[in-house]
Amino acid sequence: MNWPGVVEYKKGWFVWPKTDCGPLAVFKDYESALKFSIESFEVWECDYRPSKRDKLHYIDRLGVLVRLNFGLTPNGTVFAEAVRLIRRCD
Repeated sequence: MNWPGVVEYKKGWFVWPKTDCGPLAVFKDYESALKFSIESFEVWECDYRPSKRDKLHYIDRLGVLVRLNFGLTPNGTVFAEAVRLIRRCD
């Protein structure tokens, strides 16, 4: 994807939010990820560096800044300053 705020994850490598975006959002456990997941999503085990920020902001595909408070994210969401994919959960 080539949207302005989209991060491309690579197995085994830490990734960070793009400039003027962040933090990244991950689920704290497998069960939370499954509740949110739809058929087209992949669920991965990951290692992450927790964020102290409590608001998510990103640039959408139209270049508009979007801000979300922690309470507006799916249950089980935690914010991360950096994320590394470990293995895909099947």
